[in-house]
Amino acid sequence: MRILHIIDTLRSGGRERQLVELLKGLSEKNNISCELIVMSEDIHYSYLNDYNIKIHFLLRNSKNDITIFFKLYKLIKSIRPDILHSWGSMCSVYCLPFILLSKVPFINGFLRNAPPKWNWRNKDWIRCLITFPFSDAIIANSNTALEIYNVPPAKGYCIHNGFDFSRINNIPCPISMREKLGIDKKHIVGMVASFTDKKDFSSFIICALEILKVREDVTFIAVGDGENRIQCENMIPESYKEHFIFTGKVLDSEAIINIFDIGLLLSNMKLHGEGISNSIMEYMALQKPVIASNSGGNKELVVHEKTGYIVPNNSVENLVPRIIYLLDNPNFSSQMGAAGLSRIKADFNFSSLINRYMEIYEEKLVGN
Repeated sequence: MRILHIIDTLRSGGRERQLVELLKGLSEKNNISCELIVMSEDIHYSYLNDYNIKIHFLLRNSKNDITIFFKLYKLIKSIRPDILHSWGSMCSVYCLPFILLSKVPFINGFLRNAPPKWNWRNKDWIRCLITFPFSDAIIANSNTALEIYNVPPAKGYCIHNGFDFSRINNIPCPISMREKLGIDKKHIVGMVASFTDKKDFSSFIICALEILKVREDVTFIAVGDGENRIQCENMIPESYKEHFIFTGKVLDSEAIINIFDIGLLLSNMKLHGEGISNSIMEYMALQKPVIASNSGGNKELVVHEKTGYIVPNNSVENLVPRIIYLLDNPNFSSQMGAAGLSRIKADFNFSSLINRYMEIYEEKLVGN
């Protein structure tokens, strides 16, 4: 079975990481061969070369380069895949000419979020209306996304993200990471996310400043980069700056998460609904209690009051008491972390993800 995957970019991100991990698993199957089309040269996963996946680069001359439709059609036809799997909403649109003129099963797998409401300005809404009728399978990483996007039940499949535990086999010891970052405070609270309008680092900083008014033994780490980073850094008064670390873009987020006491993921719930967050999975795999916004698929991942807390909004009243309680009760915090690890191993393991994709590929190939 030859499977052709197509994605916009392979920069650091949840969608991109899941594709790379799937390719790793499929590369170990004797009856599967995969090729990949990437529509940019932005690749942050150099180890992809270890899987012997043939990569085709199809670059746009401009944002609205309509020649891509013809170029992609020609490229797909030359590869002759048995299955075509798209990982981006615009990629799915670009695939339409080939889909309409061939009988190759099309897997539409771009649903990685769960926006709070229908919005015509959200391009994904428009693209789902265009591409869903021509999709043989529509895959989301949360049940919430399937519901919000009104995916037809006969076509909809939920495959939760899987976590590859080999990623945390050789991470540095916490002491060395603390030394590297220059941290001497007893506790560390962190958040791993992009500094975009979809994430709420502002609330993270506001809560941190409230906590620092009553205790001085906490360092707050913001892992990630983006257009809102400088604005967030400027929120911090000079007298508190020593308690904050902004790492920028990193490739070893697991090593930093490993020194957290608590992992947060705060979303802008007016603009964005999470799918199954890779950041939260990393927190749980490294046995950190989680505090997350009640956004999209977060409640499918975090068990409230068992592996962490789901908060209805990102207010100081909701966040600060929970952070302080977890810091002051390390045994309870450790119990939450251990429960999170057990949940990831049982319900979000990498083998289950690979097997579920294989089932869908085989089902659609036989059906056609």
